[in-house]
Amino acid sequence: MGKSDAELYKREPANTTQITLLAVFLRFWVDPVWELT
Repeated sequence: MGKSDAELYKREPANTTQITLLAVFLRFWVDPVWELT
């Protein structure tokens, strides 16, 4: 996962904002799930 993501990141710098938003979304979605476990 990490390797292909890094390659995509290098290939498509325009997607930096989308990647950042996705990371923030995943963080706020996963945090409450971890709190429940």
